[in-house]
Amino acid sequence: MSDLSWSIKHYCHSSANIIMALPPTPNPILAVTLPIVLDKPPGTHAPTEALRLALLGVGAVHMAYLTSRRRVCVGVGAVGPSDVVSPMNLNPDVVGGESDAARMMGLSSMLRLGATKCLAVACRNPEETRSDAALGATMAVTLIDIFSGGHQWMRNINLAKTLIALRGGPSSILNTSLPKQARFGGGVTVSPARFWLEMLAVYETFGSLTSGEEPTLLAPGNNDWWFDDAQHSYHANSIEKVFGMARSM
Repeated sequence: MSDLSWSIKHYCHSSANIIMALPPTPNPILAVTLPIVLDKPPGTHAPTEALRLALLGVGAVHMAYLTSRRRVCVGVGAVGPSDVVSPMNLNPDVVGGESDAARMMGLSSMLRLGATKCLAVACRNPEETRSDAALGATMAVTLIDIFSGGHQWMRNINLAKTLIALRGGPSSILNTSLPKQARFGGGVTVSPARFWLEMLAVYETFGSLTSGEEPTLLAPGNNDWWFDDAQHSYHANSIEKVFGMARSM
């Protein structure tokens, strides 16, 4: 099986553990992403393709982290180099130390580049620019940069904020992106737009500690959306589960 195929498998198996501080069951990450990436055939819709490539990049960079330490995730735990590698998690050929980790990092970089090219195409189309796929792809590229120690995460956060502004801001987006029960991830009730908005708001806020720029998504007078209509779905405790902190903080 190719590295790309293993990246797909790894992302689906480990997405909650990669992204969330307290990964729950059912899996909201798959509930948010799979309906979007499976809605269009590959290569036919620029923002969907960008999201697909970026999510694979997230899986690849996480595999690079694991292989560099000869560790693999099993369920919600981890096993060391002396343990048997489960074929359900990682390709045994991939788990081999720094050279294999470098190969997976190279794959992640290639997927990231492909995702950014697709995003550039999407941003030339007003309808595609306003899609949840475009917002999700931008945040997934941000995750690649953060997980790999890259230096372009703030540029991606600014792009995501621009995409949100083009859609009228958080409140306007959420008025038309209500939580609904997903076909994947165990049938969790979730809003993809709110999921990405919440992630972006937290990253922007903590990023301001290093950038020196005041956060805008949770600025005074602009944060009602953060608390509104979140109590009757997965989002009632989503901040606690993804970031391990209270929404009220």
